[in-house]
Amino acid sequence: MTNESNPTKTNEINPVKMNLAMAHLYCWQYAKATNFTAKLYELFCKADEENKIRLGLAFPYEYRAFHLWHTSENPHELFREWGFIE
Repeated sequence: MTNESNPTKTNEINPVKMNLAMAHLYCWQYAKATNFTAKLYELFCKADEENKIRLGLAFPYEYRAFHLWHTSENPHELFREWGFIE
């Protein structure tokens, strides 16, 4: 696995992939999305720490997006920073 495919191992992040993960997170949070990625974010919510790590290894960009959202003091502002809310 390259570092680009696993941003949990490095600070080098593909901005296009990260933006897509944030867009899916936004849709899950506000648009009631029901696709695979929406179900993945639901799994992140329900998983214990060990399983979150496992999910993060398989879906590193989605994990990073979820972590940013989950640890954000103001999720609404986070989506504004990413350009999804004006």
